[in-house]
Amino acid sequence: MNRRSMSGVYYFTQYIDLLNIKFSEMDAEKRLKNISVYAKRIAEQSDEYQQFASEIRESAKKYNCSVDEIRLKLEYPEDMEW
Repeated sequence: MNRRSMSGVYYFTQYIDLLNIKFSEMDAEKRLKNISVYAKRIAEQSDEYQQFASEIRESAKKYNCSVDEIRLKLEYPEDMEW
């Protein structure tokens, strides 16, 4: 369930989790200024995304499991300033 099909292209949603954590750690003003940057990162599947996807694939191979089973050890902040 971690990969979504978008016109035949798979997407590693663990990357969305990572971006969400980074985004939630920003203050409200910084989030507002950066929302378009984050949307672009998601849509364009940048070099950063490609590297991340490669690391997920390598981890899945190492642990002999599906990429869908790879989970990041991330925690959302308790409180978020809106």
